[in-house]
Amino acid sequence: MKKLGGIVLILSWLITGCGIKVTLNEAPSAPTPVRVVDFQGAITFIGIDGNIQIVVPGGVTESVTLDASIFAESPDGLITYREPTWSPDSGQLAYVRRQSLPNHGEQFDLLIYDRATGSISTVFSSDTYFPFYLYWAPDGESIGFLTSGDGPDLNLWVTGRTSDAKVIDQGEPYYWTWLSDGSTLFAHIGGSVDSNPEAARLQFVDPVSSPPSRVSFSPLSFQAPALLEQEGQLAVVGRVDQEAEGLYTLSFDGEVLIKVADTEGKVAFDFSPSGQYLAMVSGPDIPGFHVGKLVVMDLGDPQGPRMLPVVDDAVAAFWWSPTEDRLLYLEPWLAPEIDTQSVSFRSQEDATLRFRAQMYDPQVDQSEPLVTFKPTQEFIRVLRYYDQYSRSASLWSPDGSHIVFSAVESENGSGIFVLDVEGKDPPFQVGEGILAYWSGR
Repeated sequence: MKKLGGIVLILSWLITGCGIKVTLNEAPSAPTPVRVVDFQGAITFIGIDGNIQIVVPGGVTESVTLDASIFAESPDGLITYREPTWSPDSGQLAYVRRQSLPNHGEQFDLLIYDRATGSISTVFSSDTYFPFYLYWAPDGESIGFLTSGDGPDLNLWVTGRTSDAKVIDQGEPYYWTWLSDGSTLFAHIGGSVDSNPEAARLQFVDPVSSPPSRVSFSPLSFQAPALLEQEGQLAVVGRVDQEAEGLYTLSFDGEVLIKVADTEGKVAFDFSPSGQYLAMVSGPDIPGFHVGKLVVMDLGDPQGPRMLPVVDDAVAAFWWSPTEDRLLYLEPWLAPEIDTQSVSFRSQEDATLRFRAQMYDPQVDQSEPLVTFKPTQEFIRVLRYYDQYSRSASLWSPDGSHIVFSAVESENGSGIFVLDVEGKDPPFQVGEGILAYWSGR
């Protein structure tokens, strides 16, 4: 626990002590891939010039936006882009445009780029509400997103490609997962009943008509619920009646099914693609970055979950492969300040924050190191909420053969790198940018 406590303190200082800072160039320019390679799907990323790009197989780059600018005195004012998010069929890309006008006003837009036609449509505009998290419904017909509200609560909006955006729920904090048909979402609102007894709750939300349906369950310290669609189950952390806290599965009717594991502190979790495994990180419940112990539960016997040996004592984030039960996880690592190499296969010693990516295979209970890198600030921002972002975005290629990550190259530059998870080749750069996601197809 001594190692874990030190890592948490360092990460909390780094997160709270430094803001997100992006260097934007005066004129946008398409990045030149360091290496051309064939891969499946496509990668979207926010470039160092602030514009959104797409890299397709062969290394060809598509420009989604071209007008990002840091010059507030320009006719269009300051323009920045955030939250690129693939649609489920990967044919469209939603993103947020923020424009600070010369008269000190602001304009916020949620836009959708259609890759087949190259057209861009605006599905939400406001001079008050700034969308900051996007999550497509599984059927691709609508998008959920969050904005601040008129008071302390956040607003959950839903907009269709051809229908007006509307607020369907409120609360703070707000985390959710869509059910597979896109007609209902399951939300965790208000945090823990221990710290927020009046507002903390779990509920099903119908985006169209019905009022929210609250679940009789006391949520504790976790963020996003997890969905196992093929078994009709949802995973949450909390307590039933006066029982000890734990990770439970619920039915789509809100009925408690089984207790998967005892828990303590703050917890993040997700099911593997097959549903046989559930990964869980638990650690100190303190403000800021969440780092904890990673364990994997074998759910092969639904009535008798079995905990495998501890995978790692200090894990900052994890993502299951989309095609098989292999787990990518990030371990905070500290590297010497004299080390200028941004991406490395070797272990490194204490000084500057980096992440060491590792691959875990629960079938053989073994981890293999993949790569060590210095993360961009935008990547660190997302990692604070990785369990929610993993519901709507992926670092994995669709076939599970590669991962994408953003790393600092130098004091003023950062790159988008792709890595073969078999570890046969070093990472290769596909663009200059601060954050990237892989398409689902």
